[in-house]
Amino acid sequence: MRQASFLDRRRAGVLLHPTSLPGRAGWGDLGPEAYRFVDFLVEAGFTVWQMLPLAPTHADGSPYLCLSVHAGNPRLINMKLLIEWGWLEREACARNKQITVDHHSRCLRQARREFSQHASAADRKSLRAFTETEAHW
Repeated sequence: MRQASFLDRRRAGVLLHPTSLPGRAGWGDLGPEAYRFVDFLVEAGFTVWQMLPLAPTHADGSPYLCLSVHAGNPRLINMKLLIEWGWLEREACARNKQITVDHHSRCLRQARREFSQHASAADRKSLRAFTETEAHW
């Protein structure tokens, strides 16, 4: 007797790239709005969220032509979460109401510096493990 598979049941889903979600920077990311979207999908009975590649893009931002098959797009990192985790000072990224790509990059560099100085031992260990595992690219 064959074991039931995930694919044996008819499902409803949506194709939506996270950059299409609302976002302060003019693009969505993997922050609170993405979590809210997943909650909406569950409430609506959807069981599949299909998305395009999450890799870094060329200047046009198109997820159809990515610069890497391994790396994640830094534009998908949510500043509010970095602030919550203590890796970014709220004031460091609150200067502009509309975040540009350059401002977002400066905020990420600042978060990296804060992480280097203040991250917990567990977070540092996690980063070290990730870096070692993914060193091939």
